Amino acid sequence: MRSVAAARATLLAATARAGGYVGSEDASDYDQGRSATLVLRIPAGRAAGIGALLDSLGRVTRRTTEVEDVTAAYTDVAARLAARRAVEARYVVLLQSARSVADVVAVERALQQVREEIESAEGQIRLWDRQVAYSTLTVTLSEPGGAVRDGLGSRIGEALRDSVRVLEELLLGLIRLWPLWLLVGGVVWFWRRRRTRHEVVVPVTVPPRPPVRVEGTPDDGA
Repeated sequence: MRSVAAARATLLAATARAGGYVGSEDASDYDQGRSATLVLRIPAGRAAGIGALLDSLGRVTRRTTEVEDVTAAYTDVAARLAARRAVEARYVVLLQSARSVADVVAVERALQQVREEIESAEGQIRLWDRQVAYSTLTVTLSEPGGAVRDGLGSRIGEALRDSVRVLEELLLGLIRLWPLWLLVGGVVWFWRRRRTRHEVVVPVTVPPRPPVRVEGTPDDGA
């Protein structure tokens, strides 16, 4: 396809017309139109039309269909839901005929637990009903030779980000080695302390100097 942005807009408009919606979307850069992945939820009866539209947007390189059969699980949850509702009805009758406060508290506690189980089963059934009503279509749009070389500014920015990441990893590595630095510091301190204790001080004796005799000179006035 020539433009990912244009194909995306066409696909989203067709999804809205079909009564569907976008479950999630992941795009790299729409300004340059590189690639985009969309998860579309389409009503089951209209999913084929969206699939045909993809053929007109560009060349389809891969098409995968997955079907999950939840019939057995659906039947099991529905049966358990009916049984829980029957238990709920019996607890309601017991609650109305309870005589003591202790009986009321016990029945209300059991009734609350059963109703929580009913809500959980109902939520699971609603989820399956929505999954049956809607088909999930995951579409990845990309342009031929989509890897466009970045400009000088983008490459400089990427290089700076890589440098920051390297410095962060180096700093984290030094922090992780703090026990080693502590051990090395302790060894150095112990070695210097032991060396100081074993130093021998040898006194140095300086021999006395001979006395200096000063002979007087006759005074000229004498």
